Amino acid sequence: SDSHAEGDERETTEPRTFTVVRQADESGVSGTGRVLDGCIFHNGQVVICWRGDINSGASGYSSLAIYPSWEAFHDVHIGAHPENETEVIFGHGADLTARLAERHPEDSEPVSA
Repeated sequence: SDSHAEGDERETTEPRTFTVVRQADESGVSGTGRVLDGCIFHNGQVVICWRGDINSGASGYSSLAIYPSWEAFHDVHIGAHPENETEVIFGHGADLTARLAERHPEDSEPVSA
């Protein structure tokens, strides 16, 4: 499900962490399941870390990316690929792990706070 509005549902000075789960991978690059983790900072900037080093035997590396806003991140990685059936799960530490396990038990593992 698309959680675009969920990314900016409240104003806060605390960072908000999230993970992205994809049911399909149209490009054949990021894979399926839990593909990246991210954080939205107080100024609206978004930093993501791809999970390629643990999801794919192909690259063995994970890259970081910085976006000026949630909208910029969403437009590039979610809105542009509706066929991937991407879900964004927000939470923090154990809360994020619990939400992920509830929705996608096959992709859950402990998340560092």
